[in-house]
Amino acid sequence: MLALKNIAGTQEKVESTRNYSDVNSSLLFMPDITGFTRFVQQAEPRHSNHIISELLEVLIDSNHLGLEISELEGDAILFYKYEHVPSLASILVQARRMFENFHNHLKQYNASGICSCGAKNIPVDLSLKIIIHQGKFEFTKVKQYRKPHGFDLILTHKLLKNSIDEKEYILVTDGFNKEISSLNSHGFSGEDFLAGKTTYKDIGEISYQYLSLKPMLDRITKKGSDLPVCPMFVSR
Repeated sequence: MLALKNIAGTQEKVESTRNYSDVNSSLLFMPDITGFTRFVQQAEPRHSNHIISELLEVLIDSNHLGLEISELEGDAILFYKYEHVPSLASILVQARRMFENFHNHLKQYNASGICSCGAKNIPVDLSLKIIIHQGKFEFTKVKQYRKPHGFDLILTHKLLKNSIDEKEYILVTDGFNKEISSLNSHGFSGEDFLAGKTTYKDIGEISYQYLSLKPMLDRITKKGSDLPVCPMFVSR
């Protein structure tokens, strides 16, 4: 059973740096909203666009580590920290904060009948998974635009499709194995991570460890929501 202590994210003090031998390593951190395509197909366009935009803003506002944004991809955000990798504990605290804020915001839509458009009776059945990868990349510059580029960015995107039989989870690649094995702080334990692997064409087998977020979601679901009704869509 996943042991997650109920600690307010804004009060947590986590060591956000660590010592690692490869000084050129960088962090890639990617939260991905699943169920996006189905929801957009079912909902009235202005309704779905408004909700997805707000949820992406919630994820960005939960970025207490100050990660840079590489790109917004409709239902996902690729964050990075170039040539610096915070401690795994601090990354997991940010992941938890994003997950909690994401689902607390969803409760606003499903509990209040927010919209008078044709989608008001469609449940907002969205979920969140988070990929955490340590790797290397450089930047491609085209005119005034500068974008991370390299194999590890491709791999991070590939990891969104994997063999994990869970709806919501945090996936952590092997560069963090030593930290996972000794992890026992801020409500996270290395014992709660499970081993997994997926084979990708042209890449081969990639192993990782993952943490189910279902226990955390159960705790969020049991709590009441005091979020206000969405001001953009109210019954008319």
